[in-house]
Amino acid sequence: MLSTLAADRKRIADIDAKLLDNGDADGCPALLLEKEAAQKRLDDYKYPVLTLPNEIVSEIFELLVPLYPVCPPQAGLSSPTLLSHICSTWRQIAITTPRLWRAIAVSFSRGSKSMASRRQVELAEAWLRRSGCCPLSLEIRRDAFRELQKKGSGGHGQRIYTIMAAHRDRWEHLRVSSSVIGRQVFRGPMPLLRSLCLDDGRDSPATAFEQAPLLRSLSFQVTSYSYFNNPLATVTLPWLQFTSLALDTKSPSFAPPLEQLQNLTHLELNISDYFRKPRIRFARVQSLVLKDERRRTRRHENHEILRNLTTPALRHLTVWTFFIDGWRSDSAIGGLMSFLTVSACQLEELCIVVTDNRKSHRDLECDLPYYRRAFPTIPEISLKKEESI
Repeated sequence: MLSTLAADRKRIADIDAKLLDNGDADGCPALLLEKEAAQKRLDDYKYPVLTLPNEIVSEIFELLVPLYPVCPPQAGLSSPTLLSHICSTWRQIAITTPRLWRAIAVSFSRGSKSMASRRQVELAEAWLRRSGCCPLSLEIRRDAFRELQKKGSGGHGQRIYTIMAAHRDRWEHLRVSSSVIGRQVFRGPMPLLRSLCLDDGRDSPATAFEQAPLLRSLSFQVTSYSYFNNPLATVTLPWLQFTSLALDTKSPSFAPPLEQLQNLTHLELNISDYFRKPRIRFARVQSLVLKDERRRTRRHENHEILRNLTTPALRHLTVWTFFIDGWRSDSAIGGLMSFLTVSACQLEELCIVVTDNRKSHRDLECDLPYYRRAFPTIPEISLKKEESI
């Protein structure tokens, strides 16, 4: 059938060319009738995709955007706005599918003009409106905060806080800068909030998120290096509620109150030399990830982390080789054995991430038995290259 349609389109183009050459369309009634018939066949054809129920099309559309709670771009591929530019039918389906619009990121390029800032705020308002009653994933990036708080920004900074606050009862996942959580917008009830991601910022004395009964996951990332600034030193969060914590910091002074986080079951550390302190015991942590993706630390500092953690309930351990003095050595085995012995845990899975780029997958396969012999009681042991994580 599609080949017939293609033939009709080609025939219409040929007829148009002939009529143009003749210069007298009225003098070629047979060609006009043939063109009309071909056009009618094209107009009457129903493409199979257009016969699908709207509910099915909506579900297909949801496969285009990133998996929630990741926020899609506002335009281009993976953006729900792309679907609204195909045809009027698809546009109507897209804008009436709330789940397409429930993950919203506000981001301004450096030096954005007032008109561009206003456009970003208007887009956020439109997405919030289209998201209906869905729980929300919101991300206001650091560059957005810098632009929004500039003098002469046309009041768009306050406007973004106002419109976000109006939907606070739908916040489920939130990513913001720690320097702004002292604002009033973060002090009301947040009945659905489950995860919080804080980017670094200036100190901001605040007690925030105290009315978020479902809040369990905290992620904190410090990207600016400082020996003196501790972004969370003046912030009070409901620490006892958290069951999952991910820290990514290159600031040695960063010191969240880990001693208060005794309900954690998952702990992920991508840090420098934080653990120069007495041993910390996490009685409930079952999953531990220790990584140093930026090679920020010296190995003797990495070893301090393993020596100062006790995790008796640990079942799953993922560790970068920077923490164990290489990837195949007596010292690496000894460091892991000491940690597991002191913790007295029954590890079910050990994953060692090899940071030496010279090692091939074949090398890893050859050395896997070395670790299995060293740790015969661990059922699952794997060696992975960093690039595969």
